[in-house]
Formats: sequence, structure tokens, C-alpha cells
Amino acid sequence: MKANAGLITLEDLANYEPRKRVPVRGDYRGYKIISMPPPSSGGVALVEMLNILEAYPLKETGFASADTLHLMTEAMRRALEDRAQFLGDLDYNTDIPMERLLSKNYAQKLRSSIDSNKASMSSLERFQQAHESA
Repeated sequence: MKANAGLITLEDLANYEPRKRVPVRGDYRGYKIISMPPPSSGGVALVEMLNILEAYPLKETGFASADTLHLMTEAMRRALEDRAQFLGDLDYNTDIPMERLLSKNYAQKLRSSIDSNKASMSSLERFQQAHESA
């Protein structure tokens, strides 16, 4: 680390204490999902996306079809927007609305904003953090 101007010191390593976290849980069409909790954002985003997609007949629209890819993209767009807005390290960000982000009702609300015939627009402004360090 020192030779390459890294930020981690021997003192940092000596003082490191691992944290046990409760896994993120969800279900998708009868499958149980158990994944990483924050500070990883992957588990929350995965469950949120699957909750959105669960109501669509993906088997009928077909693997890798334009309709399926459109729905997957729109689900990802919404989950990643929430990731940027809400998720972070629980040691520093204690007000993550986990219950809402993982709920089927919230997924239904997000699903209602998807137009199956038109892509929604992404906006960089929605992803900018006012208090992000440089």
C-alpha cells in the first residue's frame, strides 16, 4: 500500500473489526433470495428488480426478446436510481428505507411507472449526491 500511495495503513488493518450483517431476503416466484446487505447494494437492487419483474409474463415474452430486455432494463433503471439515492454503509447511513425498497407494494408502484412500449429517460441530476466527497 505504501509503495503505491495507498490509503490503508498497518494501523487501519490492526484496528479493523468485521461486522456481522443480516442478509437481504426476498422471494421470486417461489425461490428464496438471500443476498448481501449494505454496504453492498447488490442484494437490495437484486430483490427490488425481481420484485418489479415478478408480475410480468417473462416466459411468454421470451428469453432475450426485445420485450423482456425492455422490462429488465426498466426494472434495473429504477433499482439503480434507488441505489444511488438511498444505499450506503450502515455504519454511516442509518436511515436506509430497507423495508420499503424490498417490499412488493413498492415494486408495484415502480412497475406502474413503466411504459411497456417506450423507454423511460434517465437523468444524471437524480444521481448526483449533494454531500459526496471528492
